[in-house]
Amino acid sequence: MPMLADRVPYVVALVELAEGVRMLTNIVGVDDPFKVSIGDAVTLRWEELTDGRHLPVFTPAATPIQPPR
Repeated sequence: MPMLADRVPYVVALVELAEGVRMLTNIVGVDDPFKVSIGDAVTLRWEELTDGRHLPVFTPAATPIQPPR
């Protein structure tokens, strides 16, 4: 898509929220898309669009979440 040309390469992800809802989104703020893995902890970020709307995207979490035991 021409409107996404400046974002290539980008990471498409299915993120499962703590509430159990899953959403299709992008992982942003990564230098190497191949370093993003299934199960990585992420943090919500709101990206402002040119028309004033805000798009929910995610960045890798600063502190990884420990899996439950």
